[in-house]
Amino acid sequence: MLTIGSEIHLDIDSLTYGGEGLGRYNGIVIFVPDSVRGDSITARVVSVKKYYARAIITNIIKPSQYRVEPFCSLANLCGGCQWQHVDYDEQLNAKMEIVKESFKKIAHIDIPIKNILKNETHKQFRSKIQYPVQQTKTKDSFAIGYYTTRTHNIVNIESCPIQPKIIDNITNFIRKKLIDYKLTAYNEKRHFGLIRHLVFRYSQSKKNLLLIFVINDNKIHKALKELCKLIKIEFPQIEGILANFNTSKTNSILSFKMFKIIGNDYIFEELESKLFRISANSFFQVNPQMAIKMFNVVKTMIESRTNNVSILDVYSGVGAFAIWMLDLAKKIIAIEENPSAIKDLEYNVKLRSAENKISWINDDAEIVLSKLVNENQNFDVIILDPPRKGCTKNVINAVANLCREYIIYVSCNPNTLARDAKMLIDMSFNIEEVQIIDMFTFTYHIESIVMFKKN
Repeated sequence: MLTIGSEIHLDIDSLTYGGEGLGRYNGIVIFVPDSVRGDSITARVVSVKKYYARAIITNIIKPSQYRVEPFCSLANLCGGCQWQHVDYDEQLNAKMEIVKESFKKIAHIDIPIKNILKNETHKQFRSKIQYPVQQTKTKDSFAIGYYTTRTHNIVNIESCPIQPKIIDNITNFIRKKLIDYKLTAYNEKRHFGLIRHLVFRYSQSKKNLLLIFVINDNKIHKALKELCKLIKIEFPQIEGILANFNTSKTNSILSFKMFKIIGNDYIFEELESKLFRISANSFFQVNPQMAIKMFNVVKTMIESRTNNVSILDVYSGVGAFAIWMLDLAKKIIAIEENPSAIKDLEYNVKLRSAENKISWINDDAEIVLSKLVNENQNFDVIILDPPRKGCTKNVINAVANLCREYIIYVSCNPNTLARDAKMLIDMSFNIEEVQIIDMFTFTYHIESIVMFKKN
């Protein structure tokens, strides 16, 4: 009988979406964090469910050949990275297997996957950082960093090797100055305290950044304004400092209520001579160099099959896909709900004098797609880049009706991707090509691109 506290022997068979290793004990699936395929371990059971259990390593009897020494001293504590202890090629292999398994389990098909595109830069590649803020038990110091896995306990991070060094420097400065300015951190249990998160948006090409204080209030405190002035003087690389008003009792980090305190509320990122304005509250890929590979994969998928096409770009963000596909298209319509992203998209389109080809609609995708169906519109290519939760059934039904030839689905969640792929397959679409991009190195997150062709 498996119970909490049981000490068991396990051989780890695979890595899973979620970052844990998977082993079996008397036929029961056991998930174990910090393990690697090929590890032989003893583990202590910490939770038991109907069909699975979780355990933590107590001893590594024989380490896997794929186990490596993490280059970050906090890797075993911090939940920001799950796989720094895993050989890089094994990470890539695991991601490919996770996508294949998701499609087998959910869509009931085997899919052809090209070799995953590697991230050649393993340090300082991450361009968006979201740190929760807590006060310590003594209340005279602050913890700023990532949560430990499956907890809301913060690992106080002074140096993170996968993000630009300037962000470490600013964070450490703020950590000290919050005390001097008598500012408080948010307590989620009591719904009390001011500062909830620090959010950074960094430009790899311009080497400047935005700093956003997410606060539990609807006004800017004088002390916070004074601190922001000091930060801007100390770090001229900061393009702008903003406050995001978030008084909700949820885990959502940013609300739509953004207030500019100092400087600009946007930065520019340049990718292969294409300049993009990115506002504080607009979505953009966290790894710009891998984003280039992703955009080029989608472009190649289209231009190798067709040209002079009409494109519908759904969940378009700041217009990156639309602008990247500009020379392939006779017209592009971009759909985006976020007002901040639409303002950036409009700016980015005008920057390239592309108004004659690219138009945009600022509304919920489901509403816009329904209208386009009612108008009997059609598009040669539809690009879908939804949030992690994937598309609704109504969105999938609409794009299936609107598509003449190809749908390209860009996803950061293999499970919702496989779910939506099954719906498209049931509506007479075939998968032509699958490409995985290692956008989120050292984590279990996976960026996948699937091209569907209409029968």
